[in-house]
Amino acid sequence: MPSVAPLRNTKAEEISKKLKGVERYNPHNTSLLEEYVQHQIDNRLYDFDANMALLKMYQFNPDFFQPNIVSNILLLALSNLPKPDFLLCKYLLDTQKCQQSKRLQEILHYAELLESCRFQEFWNVLDNNIIKIPGFEERIRDFICQTVSRTYQTVNRQELESALGRLSLSEFEELIQSRGWKTLTGDKDYIFIANHEENIKSRNIVEKIKFELSRLQKIMSGGDVERFKSGVRVRKGRGFNEASERISMQEGEYDTVDSQQNEDSGPARSVEGWILFITNVHRESREDTMYDLFREYGSVKNMHLNLDRRTGYAKGYALVEYETFNEAKSALQELDGRDLLGHKLHVDWAFVKGP
Repeated sequence: MPSVAPLRNTKAEEISKKLKGVERYNPHNTSLLEEYVQHQIDNRLYDFDANMALLKMYQFNPDFFQPNIVSNILLLALSNLPKPDFLLCKYLLDTQKCQQSKRLQEILHYAELLESCRFQEFWNVLDNNIIKIPGFEERIRDFICQTVSRTYQTVNRQELESALGRLSLSEFEELIQSRGWKTLTGDKDYIFIANHEENIKSRNIVEKIKFELSRLQKIMSGGDVERFKSGVRVRKGRGFNEASERISMQEGEYDTVDSQQNEDSGPARSVEGWILFITNVHRESREDTMYDLFREYGSVKNMHLNLDRRTGYAKGYALVEYETFNEAKSALQELDGRDLLGHKLHVDWAFVKGP
């Protein structure tokens, strides 16, 4: 399930315009954002940015707080596990108001069970009268299947049935086939998930060392090697303290090493690629949003958006790696100064050469 709904319908485009600049937290937009939550449910969309803006609005204006709307936002975020959307939404809630709503308390309990992988208990307490989001159970099962795939190589059939919950035998068999899981030939009580050792990907790091081939060939062909060897005096032990053997430290008797000041200044490539350093990132920014923004200008090899472990928000900077210089340069030129969630991004090279 995508974290941000593609803005192809009129409603989503209207909301996107409202969230730009100072209009983002305009109290007059509260009713519009509340209607948009139900629009997401009816059309199976998900707009994390709009939902966070509405929760922030409730934080600024506690009298506007609507428990039913907040419950729907939390359920939409919960169906997007394992992404941290639910935690980010939870951090914006008023603890006292949550305690006053039975529905909010039950949803928070659902999240606790899912995050602690108590799946069987989750299905036992799940109340369909609270969940009124189409496809909610299917999305939760998808999260459970992802967790099982990353955890097990083989799993007991009965335990897997309990974890997936509320499936008939035919539905259970169909899900297993769709995931590529198989019943063990020697033991039908266990299901083979994956051999994780086969999924380990090795990575070769190649360093490109530049040297002047023509100069090397000239040295080798001109007999310089033998001349250098003949001029070497081999000595062992001590005995080099005689005045005649002492090396004078006067300036000018030694060759100097060229400093980096002669090199052209500019961006430098790391071992793996061209890396951009982005600052002034809004704390509510998410890695997939940043990834979608930067991949418009080339193939993004790697991205890192550091999060604060206490709050779950971004720390304000990110690193993006491109394969080629032209892609990185294009992204720098186009995105430096670009507005994202009300903040102007500052994009620069992570490595430069020269003084």
